[in-house]
Amino acid sequence: MAAAPDSTAGAAISRVTRADDAEFDALVAIYQASIEHNEQKPADALARAIEDPRYRFLIARRSGAVTGFAISYAPAPEDIWLLEYMAVAATQRSSGVGAALLNATIDLHRMGARAIGLLEVDAIHGDDGQRAQQARRLAFYGRHGCRVVEDLDYILPLPGAPPMHLLAHTPASLNAIPKKRLLDWITAIYREVYDKAADDPRPARMISRLPDPVPLGAIDEIVKDA
Repeated sequence: MAAAPDSTAGAAISRVTRADDAEFDALVAIYQASIEHNEQKPADALARAIEDPRYRFLIARRSGAVTGFAISYAPAPEDIWLLEYMAVAATQRSSGVGAALLNATIDLHRMGARAIGLLEVDAIHGDDGQRAQQARRLAFYGRHGCRVVEDLDYILPLPGAPPMHLLAHTPASLNAIPKKRLLDWITAIYREVYDKAADDPRPARMISRLPDPVPLGAIDEIVKDA
């Protein structure tokens, strides 16, 4: 773990680097309780990932207890990072822990000269309760500087995955992404994060009907009617 964790909104943020750390077990417990089952990876896959230097596992602690986590990945050789998972323990939600974790993740990758972050987030669907939760999640990311890749129906390459948006956290001056660059990013995520073939047809199919460059839009537009 980092020797000198950041402290934000009363949450101490630090990095976990070993699967045999007790705090990794606490992270997995929150992961399994909070992430939709059809979006989860097995615990042993997380244990392998934490040993991979391209991954960053951050935890938040309050009063000595792990209250949330963020898992991000920096694919090579692309100049991006992916927020693969983030969750906060049920008793600690809406208390600033998620914001602390997201800000710490952004800062961590910015220090590595990766200014652009991508986030795979559920689109609004399902029953009223699900839709309200999904809208709150999207609004949270919007408040923290993320925008949506417009008109992209993102395909999460996991069995039974729900409809998704791809969000981007970028410098404010970047309002659109060249189509070829977006394709390279999604292909890298498919290949490195999900172990898909380099010629998997889904990334190209996803962006085939999009304009070039692909605009980034305000998240408010997709949550205002939810």
